[in-house]
Amino acid sequence: MSNLSKILSLTPMDSLTHIVLGACLGKVILPEKMGKKALIFGALAHSIPDIDGISSFFNTASQDLVIHRGLSHSFFIAFLLSLVFAAFFHKDKNSSYHFGKLAFCFFILIGLHDILDTCNNYGTELFAPFLSKRYSFHLLYVVDPLFTIVPLVMAIFLFAKKKYWKNATKIAWVGILIPIIYIGAVFIGKEKVEANIVKNNLPSTAHLNILTPSPFNSMLWYGIFKDTNGDIYTTYRSIWDKPERQNSFQFYPKNPTLLTPFKDREDVKNLLEFSDSVYVLQKHGDTTEFCIPRFGQILGWEFPNAEFTFYYYLNPGMDNALLIQRGRVRGWNTATKDFYWNRIWGK
Repeated sequence: MSNLSKILSLTPMDSLTHIVLGACLGKVILPEKMGKKALIFGALAHSIPDIDGISSFFNTASQDLVIHRGLSHSFFIAFLLSLVFAAFFHKDKNSSYHFGKLAFCFFILIGLHDILDTCNNYGTELFAPFLSKRYSFHLLYVVDPLFTIVPLVMAIFLFAKKKYWKNATKIAWVGILIPIIYIGAVFIGKEKVEANIVKNNLPSTAHLNILTPSPFNSMLWYGIFKDTNGDIYTTYRSIWDKPERQNSFQFYPKNPTLLTPFKDREDVKNLLEFSDSVYVLQKHGDTTEFCIPRFGQILGWEFPNAEFTFYYYLNPGMDNALLIQRGRVRGWNTATKDFYWNRIWGK
């Protein structure tokens, strides 16, 4: 992977969400006497779990998958880091800051990052190192402009105004409460979609495994049904689809035998752990790909049998840089964007 690619992988767009939301949280949670330092340290503390991205300079692509949102995103590390932040402000014996209260405030700031990350489809190890289970509630796409826009505007106001602007706390609360309300609305929409997904022509053994937002919105949902053999069926449904609209499903066999020549490799073991047993093996010519369906499909709402966004080349010597990012907007153009816009609105 080139150095530029590594830098890009360390600075995804969702970092902006943590920075601006952290600034709003800092203003509300940290002591008033900190002034604008509360914005800065709020943004820093709320963003610090993503420091694990630095490991991409030293690890392979498959190692990055299992390291990111692992230990650094756990409540255990949030607790330890909260003590470090509190100690920083309490290092002077004459400090007027209460150590315990500061530690609790910073634990909330850091821990809320971890909780927010469970809202998308990557998976977060909240209880590492004691439990390796990844938690994912599939409520937000990793970049959702409607979630980020309000805290972004509020954070700009907070940084632009005077140090002790009397309405600052109210503005910060707006930047916090609107995203919370938005998540609540998304949850209701998801429940509606799940209730209306019809298993047309699917085996009775197939069950809904994942329902997660499609790119950059929370209105068009991507569903994965999994049967007892591990084979999957994919579908899409908008919150604006009429109840009588029938879903079409695309079938993807798991093809586990394709993994046999590679099964003892470390990268394959990492992929199996990260996939949580929901994966598809595909072969294109001499190239074997390990696909993880939960990250979506490339224009799957428009084209049947679309490729998966996440694909890992198992053949030695092939480029697996930017695994999560590289397929997100591949093939998008004006026509596909227009189709996508209409599909989001149930057309």
